[in-house]
Amino acid sequence: MVMKEIVRFQRKFLWGWGADSRKNSVGIVGKDVRTKRGGGLGMVNIRRFNIALLGKWIWRLGYDKHGLWKEVVDSKYGGWRDLQSKRNRCSDSLWWRDLKEVWSLDEWRDKLEANFSWEVGNGREIRFWEDRWAGNTTLKELFSRLHSTCLNKDSFA
Repeated sequence: MVMKEIVRFQRKFLWGWGADSRKNSVGIVGKDVRTKRGGGLGMVNIRRFNIALLGKWIWRLGYDKHGLWKEVVDSKYGGWRDLQSKRNRCSDSLWWRDLKEVWSLDEWRDKLEANFSWEVGNGREIRFWEDRWAGNTTLKELFSRLHSTCLNKDSFA
C-alpha cells in the first residue's frame, strides 16, 4: 500500500506536468527505474529495494545469535521459526507480516536457506522433522511414512 503511494508520487513528480495541464509521459513505464547507463533515470525500484531491506532483517534474524532486538523479536513473534508459519496472528505487526511475505517468496527463501548453516549445539533450536538441517529437504519430506508413525512430531533434536 505505502509502496504504491511512493511510486505514484514519484511518477506524479516526474511525469505529471505540462503547459496544457495534461500529463506528459515518455511512453515507457519501466524506463525510469533502469540505470542511467541503460538509458533510464537511475531511480530505485521501490518493491525490490523493500524486499532487499526486509531480506536483510531476515538474514540478521537467522545470523545474529545475541542482542536485545533479537530477544525481543524471539519473545514476541517466535523468531526465525515463526517466519515459516503460514498463519498470521492479529498481534503480528505490519513489519513482521512483511517479513513473512518476503520469506514466502520461493527465490528468497531458497537463497537464504542455502546460505545458512545449522549449528546443533544443545538441540533446542532445531526441529527434528521440520527443519532442513540434513540437506535441502526436511526429514518429514524424505521419510513421510516414518513421520506418520512418529508419536512426538513436534520434538526438537
